[in-house]
Amino acid sequence: MASFQQGHSQGIAIEETVRATRRAQGKKNPEDVAPGSPDWDTVMDDFLVDLYRAKTGRGGD
Repeated sequence: MASFQQGHSQGIAIEETVRATRRAQGKKNPEDVAPGSPDWDTVMDDFLVDLYRAKTGRGGD
């Protein structure tokens, strides 16, 4: 159970870091656009690529 909690905490920390970094870069986060809006898919895709990069240290290609 401790391993799950540690992994969960690490995941939340990475997500919060990505959100703060994107905001500092002037990028939108998913909560900045309405779900289903024309920008939502683009913002979500961009956000997930940034999360992947933060987690793995690799590009999202």
